[in-house]
Amino acid sequence: MVRAWGKEVEIGGPAATFMHKYIHTQTGIEPHRGLDDRFEHIPPLSWLKNYRPSMTGGDYQLTFTSRGCPHKCMFCGVRKVEPVALEYDDFPLAPMIGDNNILATSWEHQELVVNKLVNFGGEIDINSGFDVRFFQERHKKLYSKLKLAYWRFAFDTMEVEPDVRRVAAMMRANGLDRHQVTFYCLIGFPGQTEEECHYRLQTLIGLGMNPFHFLKRCLRVNTQSGASLIKGFSLGP
Repeated sequence: MVRAWGKEVEIGGPAATFMHKYIHTQTGIEPHRGLDDRFEHIPPLSWLKNYRPSMTGGDYQLTFTSRGCPHKCMFCGVRKVEPVALEYDDFPLAPMIGDNNILATSWEHQELVVNKLVNFGGEIDINSGFDVRFFQERHKKLYSKLKLAYWRFAFDTMEVEPDVRRVAAMMRANGLDRHQVTFYCLIGFPGQTEEECHYRLQTLIGLGMNPFHFLKRCLRVNTQSGASLIKGFSLGP
């Protein structure tokens, strides 16, 4: 329809990388794969002259200071979408940081990020969180300079349990609990048992942390089965 209007159509994003053959077959359009340099440094739309949020339904509030991740987790698509290791020093300022693994960047880069954002004003959300395998006291000290919306981590596999316990203890020692700290918790990935998923959720609650559970729906787990994994968990007031 859009092409019938004489408009050029481009398709990008993670799905374009993972499903490029399907998209090409269905649309006849060759989608973009991976990153597109044209969109790597989009500033918040509020920077534009005469911009009003009503034009787009809201401002663009996300920035990337780096790309890539050294890990190759089976459940993660970063290794395909961002098969690079890039650090930007000219990233636009925004309240949400979208880096997939900011702790995998150099220490110099992390100091740069904090120094640029420390006077940003308002809360900062490092949305993908901090990798528990890398997180140390010096990271806690550095990022404490920012007004973080939450300290975000992940407990997606049993392999990282020792680091999860170490980081949770570090957070508690610094006076932080589930009200300031949340752990993403993957549920239902192939190979995970219901017992394991329960264990990770219960462990986080027992450690005084806030589990942010999300269901891997590609398993075609029905809603009732998915809900049974988290039924009965309560964080209290």
